[in-house]
Amino acid sequence: MDAQERWYREVLRLEGEVVADVGANVGRLSAFFFEAVGPKGRVVSIEPIPANIAAIDKRIRKAGPRAKKRWQLKRCAVAPTVGKVRMRVVNAAWGTNAMVTSEGDELVEVAARPLVDLVPDATVVKLDIEGQEYAILPGALAEMPGVHTWALELHGVEGYPLEETLGLLKEHGFELLAAGQRRDDPKVWLSLPIDSTLTWDAIPGTPTTRDGLPGVFKMLHVVARRR
Repeated sequence: MDAQERWYREVLRLEGEVVADVGANVGRLSAFFFEAVGPKGRVVSIEPIPANIAAIDKRIRKAGPRAKKRWQLKRCAVAPTVGKVRMRVVNAAWGTNAMVTSEGDELVEVAARPLVDLVPDATVVKLDIEGQEYAILPGALAEMPGVHTWALELHGVEGYPLEETLGLLKEHGFELLAAGQRRDDPKVWLSLPIDSTLTWDAIPGTPTTRDGLPGVFKMLHVVARRR
């Protein structure tokens, strides 16, 4: 169990829940959720990239013949409306990574559906979709009142202030926790209550290069739990 899984064990209520793993990649966290929800729970992995879909399907088959009833795979992306989205695909050590974008060459087009159509009875949603969360979250919060916990990987994207997203979650009655590394052991994540006024300026970034241009990558793991 890695640091993210241990943190989720600490802060998420999972046993018996219906978990939507949105942006499931190769299914590592889906497998963790499948074990954590137990026999009365269910997991839905949502992933649009064929190589990753194959990896998730392999995990489901490995989990046994009864797993298919409690672990489903939706082969698409999420979007505000039914249709298609264009994605940039990048190979990484942990699988094939993809993000919704209209910029650049060699983009792939994949089917997309609203989250509420894919998992209308979700109670816990893990959302890691490389910046597309800002297009999805407002509608999903309004359409899916049964979700009591959102596990979010928020990305620093120009035009989407962090405080606006955190404020939206607060308006819907959620308390906010973020992950922070222990100073004496960076591999351990701690739960840090955060205020909805937190801005990206307060989050340390990692220098990176995108499209040949230098920049700074910022990301924050946030759990929003219903009070």
